[in-house]
Amino acid sequence: MSKPSAAPRLISREVSAAHPSAVEPRVHRRSFIVGLDGREHDADALALARSLHAALGGEIVLAHVIPPAPPGRGMVAFEAIERREGRELLDAAATKIGDSAHTELVDPCPAAPGLSGVAVERDASMLVLGSSHRGTVGRIVPGGVASQLLTCAPCAIAVAPVGYAQELTGPISRIGLAYDATSESDVSLSAAAVAAAGLGVPLHLYHAMHAISRDPGWDKFRRHMQDFAQGILDQGLKQLPAGLKATSRVLEGDVATVVAEAASEDGIGLLFAGSRGYGPLREALIGGVGGALLRTSPCPLVIIPRRSRPIASGERPADLRAGSRHVSAGS
Repeated sequence: MSKPSAAPRLISREVSAAHPSAVEPRVHRRSFIVGLDGREHDADALALARSLHAALGGEIVLAHVIPPAPPGRGMVAFEAIERREGRELLDAAATKIGDSAHTELVDPCPAAPGLSGVAVERDASMLVLGSSHRGTVGRIVPGGVASQLLTCAPCAIAVAPVGYAQELTGPISRIGLAYDATSESDVSLSAAAVAAAGLGVPLHLYHAMHAISRDPGWDKFRRHMQDFAQGILDQGLKQLPAGLKATSRVLEGDVATVVAEAASEDGIGLLFAGSRGYGPLREALIGGVGGALLRTSPCPLVIIPRRSRPIASGERPADLRAGSRHVSAGS
């Protein structure tokens, strides 16, 4: 399989923000890019973005990618309608978020590369999405936008479960992490620690070992594997900053299944996992945890692709001088 290419630069975008009274210089700030498409799950993505913004600061950017026009006659009118409806969608969402929200209407292209392009331009910390209504247990199905973004996103990808906006009753009180001491999970560990510190909540580390026979003859081997797994978790705990409350838990069985079960039992409000960044098909073939957790996690899931930028804390923007502008970028 060929190496994934970098996210394409956008040809043009309509960019606006809350106050149309002034033009803001083009600067990079840590941003949460919220992908909206006009479906019910947009409310879930907006609710998750607000929770993440409370922990990490930065700016919220609401983005809508205009779908490519189908072939045939009347396509100019189709794009005009989609552009108008996209602008109305973004304006309505910005009203719910408040004065700090910026919006970006992306010219027609597939959703995943369009959102990745916005993330690159905005130096984004995270792309935030709602779950596809087609997924089992309220999750994303393979081939959905979140799965496609695993191959091209330059930053973390956060996915809210179906109904998250209605079920959210308060701030996130616990953060979890699927950890296996690989380079990908070490990056996820750092991101999860930043979020836990920002919210002032404990961090729970999980490591799942392979299922072992319950026959008594395997008991010694099981204890050996449990000790080995606990050693992996201890490596992660040693990397955490002083003062951050953290616990660890060894699990046994299919990683995506047992981590999701443990997260539900422990009341985890936000779960982190690493991704090798190979895309949904290859992830499935080599046992990628991030893609599998998209289908099992009972709470919002943050996947950290291998090529993503670090998530930084304390980068809250100053008072925004917002405006409207057209931005053109070269190919």
